[in-house]
Amino acid sequence: ARGNHVTATYVGVLSDVHSALSAASFTGKPPHSVLAFAVRTRIIAQCGSSYYLSCAAAALQCACGLHVSKLRFRAREPLFVVLLATMMIPAGVGMVPNYIIMSKLHWIDTYYPLIIPGIANAFGIFWMRQYCLSLSNELLDAARIDGAGEFGIFWRIVLPVIRPALASL
Repeated sequence: ARGNHVTATYVGVLSDVHSALSAASFTGKPPHSVLAFAVRTRIIAQCGSSYYLSCAAAALQCACGLHVSKLRFRAREPLFVVLLATMMIPAGVGMVPNYIIMSKLHWIDTYYPLIIPGIANAFGIFWMRQYCLSLSNELLDAARIDGAGEFGIFWRIVLPVIRPALASL
């Protein structure tokens, strides 16, 4: 059926790991046997996709944190209070409502419930907001005077400066 793709993928990966472990001879040179195991189980490809999703999530959280910290708009403070309030609610409280939402969106047994809710979590936005508050407005204004657009400011100025916060995110 429609949603069996994710389950079939996990079952396929588990069977690949089982067959690779049963057929593996770890008596040879360690790098060769570990590399053969990683290739057989598709671990490298899955780590690559996890890397890209993590980078996308970090970039989104970074952009949200920058704009919540530096842009002045009417609902900025209430938005920050809501952001903090969502961090105070235990994750277990939202499990059943999240399942109901995912079920109504027909996302059960797909990758979307794994990706979409976690791509912009409250802690990441809060962390980036707090770090971006330390950026000087003069630095951003100087870039605007030099003709940089918002994306250019984000890519060429903000990202290199907040690299330590990104590394710990």
